[in-house]
Amino acid sequence: MSSNEEDPIEIKVSQLQAVRLLIQVGQWEDAHALLEQVRPKNEDEWAEQLFLLGFVELRLGKPTQAIERFERILKRHPHLIRVRLELAAAYYATGLDDKARAQFETSLEHELPDSVEDVVDRFLHQIDTRKTWSSSFSAALLPEDRPKKISGQDEIVLGGLPFKLDEDARPRSGIGLQLSGGIAYSPVIAEDLRGLVAISSTAKVYPRAVWNDISIATDAGLTHFFRRGTVSEGLRFAWQWRENDRYRRSIGVWMRMRLGLSDKFGLELPISLDFHKHDTRDYLDGPELVMTPSLTHFIGRRSLIAFKLKLGRTDAEQAYHRYDLLGLSLQFKHIFENDLSLTLEPYYETRSYAAQDPLLGIVRSDKLRRYRISLSHPSWRYKSFITTLTYSHDTSWSNFPAPRKYRSQGLNLGMFRLFWRAFVTVQPEIGNFLSHQFGPNSAAKTHVRLCIYCFLIEQNLVILRKFVILKGRSRILARLIP
Repeated sequence: MSSNEEDPIEIKVSQLQAVRLLIQVGQWEDAHALLEQVRPKNEDEWAEQLFLLGFVELRLGKPTQAIERFERILKRHPHLIRVRLELAAAYYATGLDDKARAQFETSLEHELPDSVEDVVDRFLHQIDTRKTWSSSFSAALLPEDRPKKISGQDEIVLGGLPFKLDEDARPRSGIGLQLSGGIAYSPVIAEDLRGLVAISSTAKVYPRAVWNDISIATDAGLTHFFRRGTVSEGLRFAWQWRENDRYRRSIGVWMRMRLGLSDKFGLELPISLDFHKHDTRDYLDGPELVMTPSLTHFIGRRSLIAFKLKLGRTDAEQAYHRYDLLGLSLQFKHIFENDLSLTLEPYYETRSYAAQDPLLGIVRSDKLRRYRISLSHPSWRYKSFITTLTYSHDTSWSNFPAPRKYRSQGLNLGMFRLFWRAFVTVQPEIGNFLSHQFGPNSAAKTHVRLCIYCFLIEQNLVILRKFVILKGRSRILARLIP
């Protein structure tokens, strides 16, 4: 050996460093075999070993094993966004789209590199694309909420004669059970067009049958997607029972437009026209037109304010049962740093009737003022059921049949869950988040993405929503949407 020849340089690397080198050259089997020999010396090495095992197993087509690894890490280190992203990809690979969506959307609360965010967007889009069936269920305990038929007075005067009120007209406290559920089928007709067939039901059941209220609605329609929003339209058939007797049947049309005006503003315009036919009160038969436009402003990273207007006109065969409705609400939502979600919503409503009552000689006027506060936190979940605690305080005024004022308040404890099922299989394309130089301990910015199909029940109307994509620094998570 000549004197000018250099001795070979020896570089020592740890087993975990060797694993990363094997991953970079795509030697997945060798990397997995070496990982199983690692004996972690501390908590950080334990987390890194589990993460790399899950990462490699996901690429080897073993997503179930990967899920177990990632879930173990997040139980002890829930702040590791990188692990959460890989868990979401593993859920996606096994067809658990609802869990995958939840993890992806939680990750989008934090600051991600643009390239990683693009990968997340593609996953969410594929989840939307392959979903054709959806269902939902919710349950809640709630107080009696039909104060207009009851009064705190012992007697009222009609036509100059006193009448004593019976017990059903007297105020009472009552706790009931509200159950809501539904199922929807949304076939893909074209790239920017989906169909919708849905059925839903809501039941409020109390110990006293006089408060019971049950409704069933079916909807059929279309949803059109365009660059800044969606437009949906369709037909609705509905039935309602009160006090365990059928109250009315309805047929109508509806339309809903969603438009992203800018990164911070969104507009929604729902319109419905229903024709009601009552079983025993034919004098109430007639059309009902309702419009509820709303403007949402996204503030900063974790807040929004929504201004909502409700305009309605209800016709009837007898003029003194016709009325115009005007409602106004201001909704404020905020997610604190500890993930506690707070919603404040004051609401005011007036109903002005068209003509005098022939018996009493007065024109009826009703008013309602409501304050509502809702709290929710991820730790309150029970097996994927979202739990919310809501306090409401209502004050109602009416001059019919005599001037009266009624207050009611109560706590509403509710649980809600969405169930997703997909009949269309799409082979997942697992994004290599590692290649984006995104470490497992990276911090994050709040990034909002409102682009999800959601199956919701609103006033007995089931529709398929696709929220407008609102890009920018002040985007709010979909869980803020009512």
